[in-house]
Order: sequence, then structure tokens, then C-alpha cells
Amino acid sequence: MAVHFEAEYLPALAGLVVGALIGYVLATSTHRASTWDTRVTLPLVLAAGAAHLALIPAVEAQRQLLFGLYFAAVTGTFALALLRVGIWKLGALVFPAGSILAYFYFALTAHEADFIGLAVKVVEAAVIVAAVRSVLARSEAGARRPYAA
Repeated sequence: MAVHFEAEYLPALAGLVVGALIGYVLATSTHRASTWDTRVTLPLVLAAGAAHLALIPAVEAQRQLLFGLYFAAVTGTFALALLRVGIWKLGALVFPAGSILAYFYFALTAHEADFIGLAVKVVEAAVIVAAVRSVLARSEAGARRPYAA
């Protein structure tokens, strides 16, 4: 599998940066999530979605639909986090994992891997790690609390 540089995918890098900045500003201004999720997980979630949104004009119709749905899914995940609906962390795990699996499936079968796509997959992997860390930290904190009698 060869890895190529695709100049038409450069907007995805801008999407990563803009999405992370918007995610950070929105998350910090609402004070609706833990410090870790506000500073790390939620900006990364929105960054991954914005990267896919920025790629829509550069890809064929099938991927345009998939990228649009992915953006809607991770934006919904972000919104659920701000609304303090606990299931958002499941979305922060499942949607990036599905995107990573789909990328490598298409890279091996129909397309070739590209550096920008791999960079987006690294960010999505970071979303998964950040969400898992958040879940583990929360369960560990809950385990340390004494039960009320």
C-alpha cells in the first residue's frame, strides 16, 4: 500500500484546526463538561468532523454523503456532551472507530492511502483515546468515593 500526497485534500487540515478551535471555544464557554473533555476530547471530536466537512467538495458523491453524515454524527455527539447527555462518549468512541475502519478498508480496496487522510485518522484515534481516558478517570473517581450509609 503506497501513501500519496493529495493536494486537493489540504482543506481537511484547515478543518482540523478550525474545528478544534471552535470546539474548544464552545466547550470552555459553556462549562458543561469535565476539564479533560472540555480541553481535549470535545475539541478533537469537532476537529474530526470539520475535517470531513472540509473534504466534501473534493470527493465523489458516495463519500460526500458519508462525510456529511459523519459530520452530523460527531456534531450531534458534541451537542449531547454540551447538554450533559452521558451517551455522548459512546459516540466519541464509535464514530471515529468506524471512520478509521472505513478509511483503511477503502485504502486497501478502492483507493490509496494519503498523508492527509492518515493525519485525520491520527486525530480520530486521539478522540478515542481521550474518550476512553475520560471514562476510565470517571469510573476510577467513582470507585474511590465512599458509599453513603
